[in-house]
Amino acid sequence: MSPLENLLASIEAEARRENEHLEAESRAEAEEILARARERARAVREEVLPPREAEARAEAERRVAGARLEASRIVHGSREEALERLLEEVRSRLAALRGTPAYRTAFRTLLREGLAALPEARVLRVDPRDEALATELARETGAELAVETSHEETLGGPVLESGDGRVVRNTFEERLANAEPRLRLWYARRLAEITGEGH
Repeated sequence: MSPLENLLASIEAEARRENEHLEAESRAEAEEILARARERARAVREEVLPPREAEARAEAERRVAGARLEASRIVHGSREEALERLLEEVRSRLAALRGTPAYRTAFRTLLREGLAALPEARVLRVDPRDEALATELARETGAELAVETSHEETLGGPVLESGDGRVVRNTFEERLANAEPRLRLWYARRLAEITGEGH
């Protein structure tokens, strides 16, 4: 090999070694940069993720609370609707009493209760369909009552008025309205027993 070839080979070998050295340094620097980037990413993840997890948890809790509230609203609405159906059924049964022997007995009882509450009653106001029955039962009680028909139809029962303007409404509607709070309590307890919510 000529001195020139030796020189070229030597330069070439030196260049290869320098290149390998530079590549090794570059790889080490790249790995160091990559390690720092990973560390920074981990730090950012630790910094960012917990708040996001907390946000996600809070959002999940908000959604669950919203769903519970909506479910409660639906259940309450359903219970209210069922109670209204029950009350409507009671009204329907009360309306069906008119013209039966049971109605006559119920009207007599309501009239006597009304007179006990307002013994000074002078007017007995009734649904037009009850005029004949009211006249008969008023005579039966011995009270001096002027029987008048009302412009409003009722499910049945008397409205008594005294000369000084006091009024006792003892109609089926009035009795049902007065009983409604107790019916609501009974209904709520009954539902709790059926659904097991009371335990």
